[in-house]
Amino acid sequence: MSTLTHQINKRIHFVRTLFGCSQEIMGHIIGVTGRTVARWEAEETDPHFLAKQKVQELQNILDKMDGVIKPGKETEWFNTPSEALENKTPLEVIEQGPAGVQEVLRLLGRLEWGIAT
Repeated sequence: MSTLTHQINKRIHFVRTLFGCSQEIMGHIIGVTGRTVARWEAEETDPHFLAKQKVQELQNILDKMDGVIKPGKETEWFNTPSEALENKTPLEVIEQGPAGVQEVLRLLGRLEWGIAT
């Protein structure tokens, strides 16, 4: 297994942990089964190209959070309902697909500029 593949598999676990979600939910977000996510995290198999792209989109959310959400509070933020998201959690919105990812990124942008709470 290449070093790059090892890093990607570790990133999947890191993103999932900060999102505070199960392998099953992470699989739903990426478009695979929870068992597939488990195999990636155990480095038994490698994610395919489209899965890697989706993980990068999720990493973009974490990057956007830097300086917006207090370090150590990311998991709590992902799992707390927000009025700006019609009382859904950011994780629930992300689970809705690419449009949900963009909606959470927009919310983080508004938070960054002090436009939303």
